[in-house]
Formats: sequence, structure tokens, C-alpha cells
Amino acid sequence: MRKCTFYFLFISVLLFAPPSFAQNDFQNLKKIAQNKPKSLLSLFENDETPSLKIQEQTFLLSIAYQQLGDYAKADSLINYAFAEYSFEQDSGLYINYLMLLSNQRKIISDFESSLTPLFEAIEYCTKNKDTLNLVSVYIYLSETYRAIDKFDLGLEYLEKAEQLVEHYGEEFPQETRANLYNRKAAILIQQDADFDLISALSFKTIAIASQLGDKNLEASSYNALGFIYINKSPVNPDTIAKQYFLNAIQLWDDIGDDIHATNARLNLSRYYNRHQEYEKGLSTLLPIHEMVDNSDWIWEKGGYYEMLGRLYYGTEDHRLAFLYTDKAKEKRIQLSESQYDKRLALLSIKHNLQQQKKEVQFAKLETKNKEDENSLLYITLISVFTLAIIIFIFLIISLRQKRQLREHQNQLSQVVLQKESLLKEVNHRVNNNLTILSSLLRLQSGSVKSKEAKESLQDSQLRIQSISLIHKSLYQDNNDQLNFNIYLKNLFSSIQGLYRVNTIAVRLNISVKEYEPNLKESVPVGMILNELMTNSFKYAFHSVEEPAIFISATTNSIRYHDNGPGFETNQNSSSLGLKLISIFAIQLDAKVSYQKIDQMTQTTIEWT
Repeated sequence: MRKCTFYFLFISVLLFAPPSFAQNDFQNLKKIAQNKPKSLLSLFENDETPSLKIQEQTFLLSIAYQQLGDYAKADSLINYAFAEYSFEQDSGLYINYLMLLSNQRKIISDFESSLTPLFEAIEYCTKNKDTLNLVSVYIYLSETYRAIDKFDLGLEYLEKAEQLVEHYGEEFPQETRANLYNRKAAILIQQDADFDLISALSFKTIAIASQLGDKNLEASSYNALGFIYINKSPVNPDTIAKQYFLNAIQLWDDIGDDIHATNARLNLSRYYNRHQEYEKGLSTLLPIHEMVDNSDWIWEKGGYYEMLGRLYYGTEDHRLAFLYTDKAKEKRIQLSESQYDKRLALLSIKHNLQQQKKEVQFAKLETKNKEDENSLLYITLISVFTLAIIIFIFLIISLRQKRQLREHQNQLSQVVLQKESLLKEVNHRVNNNLTILSSLLRLQSGSVKSKEAKESLQDSQLRIQSISLIHKSLYQDNNDQLNFNIYLKNLFSSIQGLYRVNTIAVRLNISVKEYEPNLKESVPVGMILNELMTNSFKYAFHSVEEPAIFISATTNSIRYHDNGPGFETNQNSSSLGLKLISIFAIQLDAKVSYQKIDQMTQTTIEWT
């Protein structure tokens, strides 16, 4: 869904446009122009194309040159077509020329100008009651608005297209219907819309694409389904999301679409990385390492190297993690520079084309009036000299801007590294200070004879250790979220070290589903669990043969109980532990409740 790939999404719209203006031969050649442009040029050079109208030949060549990045030739052909050809007998071809012109303008990020041909196409289709082509234009217009983050407008035109399709009935072309569902699902994903609605649209697209044998569209929908099941499903999406990515990879491999298959593999490796299955992630990416290295996919290379860096970091191979993270950074900078270079080149082409038009006009004037030949030549030379100066100045300014951009990027990178280092150092120092304070309390408890005072010091020591464990986890993991499983085990070990229960090992049962406390939640949650565990070790297990503690957590609740006898939960209790639990629950904006279960007491903390 990246914007840099959007410029060529017009291909899918043209591909699914109803064939109301051409025969099957033309439709097949159009697919070749979109997917294998060099093959189409070879067919034209060898004169192996069927009998086509000149308007159709120009259209196919324009698509091919646009796909190959020769925007000057594509622009010249499109402008020539609008100036010289008549489309009175072929409205569908005229509509597709307008969409092609719109895409040509989007290539240089002139989105406002790219809207004009599309509105002209809508007016033309409405006037001629051309429903089939009007739906295709609406879909294409929604993609244009999606590219500039105007999702509401994009969705508005998709809904107009959907109304026309439903009104038209079952006879409406299935290809366009599937493309409509696919694009609507894409824009709803970016709007964080209802999960069930997005998945329903994707399944509709898959069903139609499978029936039509369109593996590209089917793979695209499977890839989107995997994305939404990872990020938006209300239940555990692991198996389903993984299978959808595998389906997408298989389909794109079948049709030889390496770049999209690579993107699907990146999504699958992100899934493995999220679930700490780093070796599986590496086995997904490493088989295509040579292909990616030898490709010219700047964007995909950056994502590929970045993911390899994360996976190797997960396996603790820090040398390779550093190597690929550095390569990813290099590709991101190269991508930024290439985008500016591309735009500058396109602008230079525009200048050159304008200059060529001027020279043609001068040549015509010269043939009409010989006596103005000297003056016309003089003007031409002056114009060329002036243009050369302008281009020279423009190049100097652009080079300076690129240098400033690189310097700014380097500065930003240094600032980010400094802030990350500072945050890590702060957590480290806080942890050290808390450790020192805990040690002082331990020393103090050794010199105190009063059992009650000694227990108070031990309780305070545990509360400090609970906070210290949080900061230690944050600076070691270099993350802004707490690994809840590891934290609970460390906290349990610390408390068990102070309170032995008749030399019998206490069993800890943890069940955590998709919950990792953030910085704001970490300390209150840790302190609540510290109080509950301390209470269990101090009072619950004196007469229990197999002592055990049970903790379960979800995204909005934590439940705790042990297998010892329950305790009194009177709200007016003078217990410091219960008071602290209530105080920390208020910090979480949570509700604390106590429930008797088989003579045990279960503590529940819930928040919204």
C-alpha cells in the first residue's frame, strides 16, 4: 500500500475495464503491454501484431513506454493521440486515454492536475450513459484520492460505483465487480474500518478471481486478508494469517510475479518475527536473497534487509543484524534520492519538450517568411542559451538541495540514536539506584531484631525490586513495552528467594494472551502483582502440600489466585497491601474485585 507503487495501479483499473471498445486481440495485447512491455515493443518491431487501428497501436505503445519508465515517449504519444485522432466511434478507447493521461501526471506527483482528465471522463460517460466505463473511472478516481490520503472522497466514489453495479444486475462484468471489491477493501483498511466488512469484501474478490482464473487479484486479496487478520482480528489470528500469506506467495510464484511474491514473503516473515519464530522467518527470506540482491527494487530491498536485521537480532546474531540494518538504511537513503532524481528528470523532459515545440513553431514561421530568417535564428539561439542557463542554475540548486537533505537525514539519525541511548541510560541508572536502595534495606533488615520491623523492611525491599525489574527489562530489551512473561518469572524468583515455604517449591502458572504493558501501565501492574505474590508467600502456603500461584492476563484484565485458603477482603481493612492495590488500580483507571472460588480468593483487575 505504499504510495511509490500507486503510480502504476492504473494498470489494474485498465485491465479490469470492460472490453466495450476493442476485440479480444487488442485486450490480450494490452495485458502484454502492462505486464511485459518489452515483449510488446518486440512484436511491433517485427510487425507481428494483428490488424489494429492506429489509435489502438498508439495506446498500447503509450502503456508500454510508461511501464518501462520512458515517460517522454509516453507523453509525446498521448499528446499526439489527443491532437490528431478522433474518438467519436470508440468512446471506450477515449476514456482509457483520459485515464492514461491522468496517470502520466500522477507520475510527477501532480495529483491536482491528474484529476482533470478523470472528471472529464465522468462527464463524457454520464452524457453518453456509458455505465460500464463510468464504473471503471469511479474506481480509478477513488485510487487517486487514496494516494493523497483523501479516503472519504475515495470511498464516496467507490460507493457510487457499487450502486451502479447493483443497479446493472448480474450481467455486469465480473472482472470489474471483483476489482471494485478489492479497491474498497484496500481503502477501508486504511480507514481502520470494521474487520468483518473488510474480510467479507476480500473473500468476495477471491471467489470471483478464482472463478476467472485471475491469480494476481486473488493473491492480492489473500495478502490483504493476512494483513487484517494480524492487525485487526478480535481473536488469535496466527494460523489463518500465516496460511493467507502462503496462498498469496504460491499464486504470485505461479504467474512469475517476483516482486509481489517478495512483498508477501516479507509480510510472512513479519508474522514470524512478531511471534519470535526467527528461524522460520529467515527460512522464508534467505531462499530469495540472490534474486533480491540482483534486482533494482530499491524499496523492496530496504524492507528485505531491515527484516533480515530484525530476525538476526532475534537469533542474537548481532553481527548480521548490524550488517543488514545498515544496508537497509543505505537503501532508504538511496530511495529518497532516486525519487528526487526521477522527478527532476521528468521536469527536465518537460522543459525539453516545451523547447522542442518552440523550435517547431519557429521552423514553420521560417518557411512562411524567408526574410525573417535571421531574426528567427537569433531568437532561437537566445532562447536555447537562456534555457541552458536556467537548466544549469536549476541543476546547481537541486544538487545543493540534495546535499542539504542528506545532511538533514544524517542529523536526524544522530538525534534518534542519542535519544535512544539516553533513554536506555536513564532506565539503567534508575535500575542501579533502585538496586542500591534495595541492598540498603536488606542490610538494615539484618541488623533489626524486631520481627515486625524486619518483615516491613523485606516488604519494602520487594516493592523496590519490583520497580527495578521493570526498568531493567526496559533498558535491556531497548523497548517501550514490558515482556510480561519474563517479568512475572523474575518477580516470582525474587519473592521466592525471600520467603521460603517449608522448603517446598511453589509452582507458577502463567497464561498471557496478547498483553504487553506499556510504560504507563508497567509500574502499577508490577506493584499490584508484587503485593499479591508477597501475600501468597507470607500467608497462603503454610498448610498446603503442593503450593501454586495462577496468573492470567488479557488486553484488558488480570486475574490472580493461589491454592491456599482465601483472605478477608474487607474494604475497610487496615492492610497496607490491599490499600496499595487500590491505589495502583486507580492509576490504571481499573476496577479491583475479589471473588471466593472453592475457599480460595481470586483477585481480578479490569480496565477498559
